[in-house]
Amino acid sequence: MTSSLNDLVPTLSSRIRNQSKSSTPPVVEVVEFKAYKRKSKALEDDPADDQLTAKKKDEVVDMKKARFEIMKFGMNRMTGGEKEKTKDIIAIELGAKPPKNKYVNYKTLQETRKREKVQQREEKKLFEINRKTIGKKSVKKINRNDVIKKKMSKKMNKGGGSGIIGKYGKPTLSVPKNK
Repeated sequence: MTSSLNDLVPTLSSRIRNQSKSSTPPVVEVVEFKAYKRKSKALEDDPADDQLTAKKKDEVVDMKKARFEIMKFGMNRMTGGEKEKTKDIIAIELGAKPPKNKYVNYKTLQETRKREKVQQREEKKLFEINRKTIGKKSVKKINRNDVIKKKMSKKMNKGGGSGIIGKYGKPTLSVPKNK
């Protein structure tokens, strides 16, 4: 009686038992994924073009090398501090970090800045004096707003600018003199 019940109610375990008894392997569907591959373009470029671009790249590299060689040659003639400064400059160009500024006392720094400001003021005064003795500025700045104001004032003076006030003038208060 138990065998008949198993046959009537299909369960997962009963199916597996029946499949193992039938000795046929279970059907498995195999799916193979093939990705789309782009067709590689046939290289139709001339090898002469490749050689030209390679030559141009070599020329650029050669210019950098030549500049570096010139700097090195110039360093041979330099002495002491100048040589170190040029080495630092070359290292910075090649990607090194620039050296930090040397420590300066704050009071001395303030004094030097004051001196520089005084020198700039003196130079400015001398420049003004020279300009006055020589003549007017060679180049005169024109402010657009000034030009517009001049035009408007001319219109106002002619009497066409602001209606009644422009035609008849501005009213003045007349106070009679009492004797």
